[in-house]
Amino acid sequence: MMRGRIASIALGLALGLALVSARASAQAGTLTLNISSAGVAFGVPTAADYMAGYIDNPNVLALDGRIRGPANGTQYTGHIELCALASDLGNGKPLGDLLWRPSDLSLPFQSIQQTCTGATGSNRIIGSYPLLGGQNDRRFASGVIFRLVLRWTDIASSYGVGLGFTAITTSP
Repeated sequence: MMRGRIASIALGLALGLALVSARASAQAGTLTLNISSAGVAFGVPTAADYMAGYIDNPNVLALDGRIRGPANGTQYTGHIELCALASDLGNGKPLGDLLWRPSDLSLPFQSIQQTCTGATGSNRIIGSYPLLGGQNDRRFASGVIFRLVLRWTDIASSYGVGLGFTAITTSP
């Protein structure tokens, strides 16, 4: 019985990116974000993955960005948010089964949220990148690691969701 369930997910899991770059501005501060991957794919779950209750994505979704502020020394901070563009992973799998964390391991795994609208949410922020002192230009690199919660009832051949990124700049 267990072998049948594992074989039924033989096509693996895939996530597509909905946005490959973002630009945000607050007054004279700007932030540009580039995403270096066309998607995130998980391998075929094994019996050990089901026993553990999850499968990790073997790759890091890499992000490269730049924040620029005015030369007058005003401090700006760039924030990168991650969200899902649908309410579930398809085939009856809850959206909350997709977990993420920054690649620098600064946060624990947490469930992905459905939308990047409204107030900036700490449960959606991948990272914050300040311009300090006299800086008016800063490059940064970051990334996201994904984990998928596995349930014995997961029998669809695939699951997926589009990902959205929001780049926000703020000033004190």
